Amino acid sequence: YEYKSLKNLEILPEVIALVPAHIAQQYKVIPVELKDGSLMIAVSDPTDLDTMDSLCHLLRNELTFCIASEEDIGWALDHFYPTAISPTVRPVRIKQLAPSPAKQ
Repeated sequence: YEYKSLKNLEILPEVIALVPAHIAQQYKVIPVELKDGSLMIAVSDPTDLDTMDSLCHLLRNELTFCIASEEDIGWALDHFYPTAISPTVRPVRIKQLAPSPAKQ
């Protein structure tokens, strides 16, 4: 696998948009480029075949992989998905209850 330094790459917003934030964060991956219909994904552990297989199913795209350091991937997650909500934190919607009618 080719090694890529993510801090030195120009990754297009339309490439980032191909991987939802919750998937990028859960699997600690970054989409790098779309070339000839294949999406290149940066991973820190190229021996983690379960992650690669899961990504192929989740993203429903032809994928290729490259290697990036865990530090670079962490930086890229913060840089490219800055407003993403952690998958373990969900917004809570509070339902306001109507006041109960007074008993007569």
